[in-house]
Amino acid sequence: MTATLQTIADKVNVSRSTVSRVLNNKWKKYGISQVTADKITSLAKDLHYIKNEAARSLRAKKTFTIGVVIRDITNPFYSQLVKFVESALYTKGYTIIICNTGYDLDKENGHINVLLSRRVDGIILSPIQKSIENISIIKDRNVPLAIFDCKIDKFDADYILVDNEAGTMEAVNHLISQGHKKIVYIGGNSSDLNNRFRYAGYKKALSKASLSITDHYVIHGSYTFKHGYEAATELLRSNDA
Repeated sequence: MTATLQTIADKVNVSRSTVSRVLNNKWKKYGISQVTADKITSLAKDLHYIKNEAARSLRAKKTFTIGVVIRDITNPFYSQLVKFVESALYTKGYTIIICNTGYDLDKENGHINVLLSRRVDGIILSPIQKSIENISIIKDRNVPLAIFDCKIDKFDADYILVDNEAGTMEAVNHLISQGHKKIVYIGGNSSDLNNRFRYAGYKKALSKASLSITDHYVIHGSYTFKHGYEAATELLRSNDA
């Protein structure tokens, strides 16, 4: 038999609302005694009581879920970010639905539509490219949206961004300060917005130091360990790095 609020209330001889207030950690606010609260929580545990989230959602008109759409779950940057997002939202009573696009625009569109169909309370998105084709529907549905790691021109949303250009300039300047002159740039796809900012920072740092850009020192590809390894290996074999 599935335990309900009424089941617990009958056994402890209190009202259903008292049980609800205790299990929602509001017993102090309503002057419920510690003894009663302990009895209710202990019995709920013994009966393996599980909250009816569907009923909670209907009452609050919220699903208490947030969609998190990322490009590559195997990338440590994204996996760490998801970890912190989940931890922060959990303390607020929310759970997350993680969607991995794998840099596939069709998958991104599909994930967004599924999240909207599930009536999530908000979406945190790392879009594949700066086009608004896939994400304008989120704004059209009036679903709160936060975009990270990519700035989309003339698209109003909350953004969480890294200054890719300045960060790359700082890294290259550090190498130059250590006496290095043959500095290689291994980045993502040349059409990727973040990659373009990073490459711009690379070029600016070299130009400021009066160092020329060597074509075969610039390698665009993908943000994978495999691509980085293969590109670095090829350069080392050329004896010109």
